[in-house]
Formats: sequence, structure tokens, C-alpha cells
Amino acid sequence: MKATAVRRRFAILIGLLLPGLLAGCWDAEEVQTLNYISSLGVDYKDGQYDVYGQMLDFGSIAKVEGPPSKAQSWVGHARSFSVADAGRMISETSQRKLYLGHIVSVVMTEEALRSGKLPHILDAMLRRTDTRYTKWFFATKQPLDKILSAKAFFNRSSLETTLNEPIRSYNQFSVTNPIYMNDLVADLRESNSVVFVPEISLDESIWAQDDKPFDTLVRKGAFVLEGNAYRGYLDHKTMMRGRWTEPSYKQSQLAIGSAEGGMATLLLARQKIAYKIDEAGGRPSFTLRIRLAGRILNMEQEQAADKLERLAEERVKADILSFYDSGLRIHADVLGLGHRYYKNDPHKWKKAAVGGRLPILKPTLSGVEVTCELRDTGSYKMRKS
Repeated sequence: MKATAVRRRFAILIGLLLPGLLAGCWDAEEVQTLNYISSLGVDYKDGQYDVYGQMLDFGSIAKVEGPPSKAQSWVGHARSFSVADAGRMISETSQRKLYLGHIVSVVMTEEALRSGKLPHILDAMLRRTDTRYTKWFFATKQPLDKILSAKAFFNRSSLETTLNEPIRSYNQFSVTNPIYMNDLVADLRESNSVVFVPEISLDESIWAQDDKPFDTLVRKGAFVLEGNAYRGYLDHKTMMRGRWTEPSYKQSQLAIGSAEGGMATLLLARQKIAYKIDEAGGRPSFTLRIRLAGRILNMEQEQAADKLERLAEERVKADILSFYDSGLRIHADVLGLGHRYYKNDPHKWKKAAVGGRLPILKPTLSGVEVTCELRDTGSYKMRKS
């Protein structure tokens, strides 16, 4: 009897303590009581920071039954002498607690990049414990409120635009590699590194809705940084020429042709890229070797496969040389030769570097070798010349 009474008392004690152990999140908030920022924009002019925040209505996004509802978004703006204070001003007017843990993308203006304030802006964003490093990072020449107000197709959420989901379109057509903020920070801290910040812009020349121009977001050129120094801007045509050398390149189209043979469109994927370093003469020089494989998408008139391969090799080589020259004009090492030399031999790089950078001159790129193989000609058989 005595043992039974002891067990009963012990069971009662556990029953009294258990509710306290289970209720462990007293400060948890219901998701519907928060407002969520999905994208941030930062500009800098006249000594002050302009901060923009895009806020989404997740209720309309999550709706799966009934007629589709129009996704809604709001854009807040505040100006102050610090990023954090401008953010405070936006939070004070958001009516509810503002949650920053779901920020997907950050957009800066060219003026902010040029000002040299990038380290301060990144510090303000990454010092907070409720934000993540894995945000897509862009820059623009256009007004930030217009960029953050861009709509998606079919009344969908702006989370489904290129601003917040760029990698799918890049895998389909590889020009100007999207970059995460954590990769940006890591690359900027590397010795002799070069970073391309993708440009995001609005374009109304392609699509229309009910015969009215429809603004769509598109990646165009790129802003070039070396360390925290702003080197300049490369437009879309220039970045198209340099796409063959991008580290994450997947595939892209190439239109080639001649006066006598007509035009042909190829889809080319990169099989291999390598840099050979030659240190003869006391200064390092580099030979770039690229191997491509692809298939024919369209051809105006029949042409020999080996002729198309030769035309593609010549075009890709010319593109890379032109891209390299564009970098020289803005004093930027667009092929990342200095960083490759540093990774290959830090001691030799240190001897050759001037001010923490390997001097990049016209002869530094001593050659470009391109090999192209057409492995798929579609439903038509092709002849060799």
C-alpha cells in the first residue's frame, strides 16, 4: 500500500510539471500577425541612404482554392544618414511587427556601388540576427521603387520574377551569373578577386497584356567590382561576349552564318575550361582553352557540320577577346587572371602584384583556343565538307 501511494504521488507531480515543460515558446508569434519583407533596395545620394522595402501579402499567395486572386505588394521608403535608421522608420509605419527573415533579394543602385559605401550597407544588413546571408544580390540604373513594384505574369506573386528566382532562367540561357550575397561577401574578401553584380532592369519592349506594354524584369549588363572598388559597367552585349568564361555557365544560343551559307542557330554547352600559365619572360601570361558541345536549333540552308563548327569556334574566340578588351578599358581583370595566378602560386603572385593586383595588360592573355563539336543535328542528317 505504501509503495502504491508513493507511485500515485509521483504520477501527480509529473502531471503538474508536464504542462510547464511542453509550453516552451511563450514568445512565439502567429504568422498572420507579422508583416514580411521580401526584397530590399538601397540607394545612396547626397550623403544619405534611401532604403526601400517590398512587403507581400502572403495570404493571396497561399490561396489554392477558388478563383485566382491578384497578388498584392507594397513598397515602403525612408531616408536617413544610416541604413539601420531608415529601416527603423519603415518598421515604425508597417502597422505590425516587421519580419526580415524571409528577404529573398537585395537591389542596390549604381550610385550606391560607386559611392564606396558597399561595406557599410552589407554590415547593416548582415549584422542583424534575423536576416539570412542567402539573398540574391543585384544592382540597377533604374528607380528602386519601380523595380520593387514590378509585377509577375498571371497575377502571381513577385516571388516568381527574375528578381527573386533568377537561377531558372540562367540555366536556360547563361548570361551574367546570379550571385548570392554570401558569395558576394566571400569573393570580395578574396585576393585579387573580381565580382560581377548582375544588373536588373525593367523592359516593356517584349511583352504586352491586353495590347498594353507589360514591364518585365530582366538581367542585362553587370557592374564590376574589384575588392570594394567600383570599376565600371559592362552592358548586355559585352556580357554576352563574356558568357563563355563564366564559372557557372550552362548553355546558350549562338547565331552564326556567312553571306553564302545563310544563318544557323546553335545551342552550345561548355564541356571544359582551363587556363595555361606561361611564366617565360618574367611576367605571367595565360592561354585560355575552351571545349564546347552543342546541337543545331535552326538552319536557313544546308551547311556542312565541320564548317559550322569552325564558324562557331571563330565567333566564340572573337567574343572572348572582345570581352577581355572591354575589361582593359575600365581597368578590370574580367577573366579573373590575377586571382587564378594567386590560387596557383601565392608567393609568385605576391612578387608580381602591384597594390594587391596583378597588372593586366594586352599581352597578359596570350591566346584563346576554342574547340566546338556538334553532337546533335536534330532530325536531319548533316554532311561533312
